[in-house]
This record gives sequence, C-alpha cells and structure tokens, in this order.
Amino acid sequence: ASARIFVGASAAGLAEGVITPADGIFCNGAKVFYKRAFHCWKAGGHGFMNLEAALKNSCDVYFYTMSVRMGPDPIAKVAKSFGFGKVFDIGIPGQKKGIVPSTDWKKEYFKGTENTRWWPGETPSYAIGQGALQVEGAHHPVFGGAQRQIDHRHRHAVALDRALAGFQRAA
Repeated sequence: ASARIFVGASAAGLAEGVITPADGIFCNGAKVFYKRAFHCWKAGGHGFMNLEAALKNSCDVYFYTMSVRMGPDPIAKVAKSFGFGKVFDIGIPGQKKGIVPSTDWKKEYFKGTENTRWWPGETPSYAIGQGALQVEGAHHPVFGGAQRQIDHRHRHAVALDRALAGFQRAA
C-alpha cells in the first residue's frame, strides 16, 4: 500500500471535517464493509488507532473506516492537490500520468458500459492505494529523479504535519 495515499486520505478527511486527529477505531486485523472483509496488513491487528498512530503504523483498517465515512471524491480532490494524476518531470522519457479515480472519472472512463457506478466497496481499497489508482511517478523514484521525488514527498509530509498541528491547537 502506498503511504502517500494514507496521507492524502487523512488530509481529505481532515479537510472535509469527517475526521479529527483524535478519532479512533479498534483494528483487530480486519473489518467488514458491504458484506466483505477488508484485511489489515498486520494479521493480528494494531489495537486502538487514532490518526497519528494509523499513519505511523500504516493501519489499513483505520483508512478503510475513514474512507467509508467520506467517500472517494474527497480523497481524489486531495490526491490531485498532492500532484497525483500528473506526469512528474524527473527526466525519464515515456512517463504517463497516473489515474486518480473519482465518481466522475468512473462515469467517463466506463461510459457506454454497465460499470459507470462507483460501488461503495471500491472505496476502502482506494484509500490504501489499490484499485484503479495509478501512481506512476509518485510511486517509483528512479535514478537521478529519486532525490527530487524524496524532496517532493517530504514537502507533503511537512504540510500534513503542519495541518495536524493546526487541528490539534484548534481542538
């Protein structure tokens, strides 16, 4: 799973007012949504997780839960603001922009088929960087572009830290 998606999903939830840093869940290793079990990477679970602990531990169950609360579109909006869905100029020929799925994207991409609806069960996987999400440049720092990618990611991590600090001061 992509840690950058965790950050984006967290920022989306904070921006939409759907979650706060203190909101917590109990991770026992899996949670059922829409009659399907979604598993955490840690089989026995992480125990109680708030936002900070979920980011530190990459707790899938926390991000599944929060994504179901907010839906896919806020995640897409924040992911795009972080640069997902764009070509990263790291000097490698043939790069393609990634895909940032949303309800509108799915309607357009699958136009003319029966698969235009965003199904609620798609959202938990999306929140941890799986499904239709493609993160070309953001996911693969290579050769000379690696330092630029690391610097770019660091700026986003610092921005999230500042946002969290602002929410904690306001609380």
